[in-house]
Amino acid sequence: MKPAFILFLSLLATHSFSQITSIWKGKTPGHECDWNWPCNWSNNRLPDDFTDVFIPVDNTLTYNYPVIKSDCIEINSLNMHRDASLIILNGKLSILDSAKSHYRKDQIQGKVKYEKPDPNSIPGDELTTIKSNKF
Repeated sequence: MKPAFILFLSLLATHSFSQITSIWKGKTPGHECDWNWPCNWSNNRLPDDFTDVFIPVDNTLTYNYPVIKSDCIEINSLNMHRDASLIILNGKLSILDSAKSHYRKDQIQGKVKYEKPDPNSIPGDELTTIKSNKF
């Protein structure tokens, strides 16, 4: 019984800590704003459903914020600096844990699906098209 309990705790710990954080860097020559270019991310891999994404402010004159061009992207959470932005052209961004996410809706232009919404803010499984005049 004791080995089974230890195995259970080990599996639980592995599952609980499997989330990774990826920070947007951008500025890869020829792919400066491409979400789907691994070199634009701090860990050189594309975010997935186990990834907590952070988009910091870009204080340069070129403003290299991510653009999702045509894919359906699924991430665990999204955190954006208050002056950062994200554009979703023909694709869709699914955020699995919006309760863990921090951003303003006016920072995103495009379609966002909230898979596991914060019960205090957004109705479940809502597909929201966010439009902004900023872009």
